[in-house]
Amino acid sequence: MNSPPSPRPSRAPQKHPAPPSNMRTGTRTTRGHSPPPSRPDRDYIKRERLVHKCWSILMNGLLLLLLCMIANRKPITAMTVPLNDTKQVHTPAGEGDSFCYFGYGSNLLRERLQLQSSSAVLLGVGYLTGYKLAFGFPDLQDSRWGGGVATIIPSPEDDVWGVIWHLEAADRPSLDDQEGVKIGLYSPIQVKIQQENTGEVSCLTYQMNNFNSTLPSPLYKKVICTGAKQNGLPAEYVKKLDAIKTNNYNETTPFTIQIKMILHHLQNDTLE
Repeated sequence: MNSPPSPRPSRAPQKHPAPPSNMRTGTRTTRGHSPPPSRPDRDYIKRERLVHKCWSILMNGLLLLLLCMIANRKPITAMTVPLNDTKQVHTPAGEGDSFCYFGYGSNLLRERLQLQSSSAVLLGVGYLTGYKLAFGFPDLQDSRWGGGVATIIPSPEDDVWGVIWHLEAADRPSLDDQEGVKIGLYSPIQVKIQQENTGEVSCLTYQMNNFNSTLPSPLYKKVICTGAKQNGLPAEYVKKLDAIKTNNYNETTPFTIQIKMILHHLQNDTLE
């Protein structure tokens, strides 16, 4: 008796492994492509880019600051002008701690100069070659001296004697104001002043614009003659100053009163 056939074992269905999934988002990957970054990864990348950008801005700013510091430390050299060149020179007051100034008019007198430039100290006397002393003013009604004031004009055969003063840079603006630079009365120029036995000195001085020859007042003449004698200018040059013709201006103003008081005080000191 044949036994019945045994039942064929059933074949379990094969399970294919599922493609890997992103544990954070459950997004399945596809073959040959990287999964897109998750939200935390994107935030990290943004932060890194922001930090890099800020760092670049900071470094560029530091570099610019360094370049500015180097540029500001670059020494500035004063522009000099040949002896007979009257080209205007703008010398900044802060360029150095001090400067030399050549006075040949009313600023021959120490007390007159120190009214507005208190730091003025006498260095010596000297002369400017290739110029001559002249007196004028563009508009007499604007002259507080009541007449012409001193200037220098080119003259190859002449010399102008004067006083070399040493001033602090802080007094440069007041000296410019005294000479009427802002209103165009005078222009600052750089000149070489000759000193006997000691060589030459580069000095700042002033030259009148729009020169119009005019006689000086008696008061102005007295100031420059007193200053010339006070500082020991050559006797022959003092004689030339004493021979200067004047007008008859003799009005009283607050400015002329101040100048007359200075001269009166000096006269009393001399008598004592």
